[in-house]
Amino acid sequence: SKGLDPKRTKMMRRITDALVLRDTYWHEWNRVLFMNDIEVVKLSWFRGEEYQDFFNFLDSVGGFWLYRWGDHAVRTIAVAMFLDPELLMRMRVPYGHQNTCRCGDERPDEVCVRSSPSDWWRCILQSEVANVPPGTIVASGEVETVKEEILFG
Repeated sequence: SKGLDPKRTKMMRRITDALVLRDTYWHEWNRVLFMNDIEVVKLSWFRGEEYQDFFNFLDSVGGFWLYRWGDHAVRTIAVAMFLDPELLMRMRVPYGHQNTCRCGDERPDEVCVRSSPSDWWRCILQSEVANVPPGTIVASGEVETVKEEILFG
């Protein structure tokens, strides 16, 4: 166990807080995570002993192959357990992925819309939402599992 307390950091407590998603138990990960589709990282941290021990342990129990554990979840948990939160930076850039989208901080008066699930997201002024055709999908701006108020406080 190397003396690790899985609840030792504020961020780790936040991502295992069952009150966030009501279908989790007190000790489970609530599926809040960092999206790493756009990221700037310091590779030396991932190559360091602490992260490598964590990753090798996960690999040794076969979860990547048996349960399809993904990089979003593994990196989120590692960052929450081991990284100083002061070293994290929010990237408030436009982002669209599957069923979620936000236009970014540079476009605070805009929302994402698309005609169908197979179309690309586009940003329009919030004042224009009333004029979109029926059936148009309008994103809330919250990126599905990225709950910034939970991760960053």
